[in-house]
Amino acid sequence: MTIRNSVQVAFDRFCAEMGMEKHSGSWYSPGQEVRAVLNLQRSQYAPKYYINIGFCLGTTANLRYPREVDCEIRDRLDGVLPDLREELKDLLDLRTDIDDAPRIGRLTDILTSYLRPLLEDASTLNGLRALNAKGVFRWAGIRPPATTLLQEQRPQSPGS
Repeated sequence: MTIRNSVQVAFDRFCAEMGMEKHSGSWYSPGQEVRAVLNLQRSQYAPKYYINIGFCLGTTANLRYPREVDCEIRDRLDGVLPDLREELKDLLDLRTDIDDAPRIGRLTDILTSYLRPLLEDASTLNGLRALNAKGVFRWAGIRPPATTLLQEQRPQSPGS
């Protein structure tokens, strides 16, 4: 049995509570238009982690288990939450002097309070467009097909 550290525990618990499905180390949101892919990347140089976020659109979203690197929009958690960059850096680095319970608690708070609403908003193309208009993806890697989709305006239904 593998022993999970505090970062892995908090991340996996959050993803499971979001109703995401785990496959080969990544977590997948259910979705028709947009699928989120989250994974926890361990640094090869130190006991620290990065939370990678990918949003798959179109045909990539229809794949059962697209890799995060194949998503049309990619970023790290600290890229979409720049105001929390330093705190996230400390929480995701197991060398910092933070006990397990407070680390799990604060990381869970951040994931629940900030990442959860972002994932909910990003579950549709219109939601992604709104996030993009707010500058959430200013540091993200966005492939050209997604760039076009993010700029398109959906026609409003009558009476909207």
